[in-house]
Amino acid sequence: MPVLIPAFAAIGTALGGTAAVAATATTAAVAGTAVATGVAAVGTAASLAASVVSAYSSYQTGKATQRINEYNAQLSDQQAADASRDGRILANSQRAANAKLQARQRALYSKSGVVSATGSPLLVMSEQAGELEMGALEVQRTANAEAGRLKSQAVLDRMAGKAARRAGNLNAAATILSGAGDAGSRGYKFLLNR
Repeated sequence: MPVLIPAFAAIGTALGGTAAVAATATTAAVAGTAVATGVAAVGTAASLAASVVSAYSSYQTGKATQRINEYNAQLSDQQAADASRDGRILANSQRAANAKLQARQRALYSKSGVVSATGSPLLVMSEQAGELEMGALEVQRTANAEAGRLKSQAVLDRMAGKAARRAGNLNAAATILSGAGDAGSRGYKFLLNR
């Protein structure tokens, strides 16, 4: 730009203008340079501000996603505890029903005059007791499997939350670095063109 100011003065004089016209042309050139510098500075500042806002948004998004995943993990933990407790309750309830059934069978054996503590009746009752207990154990096993699945989901939710937080932080840093690079590039180009 310093080369252009005397050039405007020379052009004004060459066109037959007076020194006052040349001075006016020089003043206009200087004012134009100041306006261009101001516009470039405003553009660079706006670019940096946009980068900061975008970086903050990435950071907040990462935090929010982590909070959501932590909430989901807590729900899964609670559901796992509920499933385990419900399994124990159902298995114990089934065992109580099994005990009532076996007591009724013993009473029926006794009423019919069969001795249930020996021979075939003992074998039948023993086998039935084993099958009934297997049913109660299956109820408990199913509940434990569901509790295990829910606990695994809680672990995965926490891992996803931490990953989202890290990604938000990295995106924020990358946005700031990119904005600073763009601003530096604009400033360098402006200085070259002066």
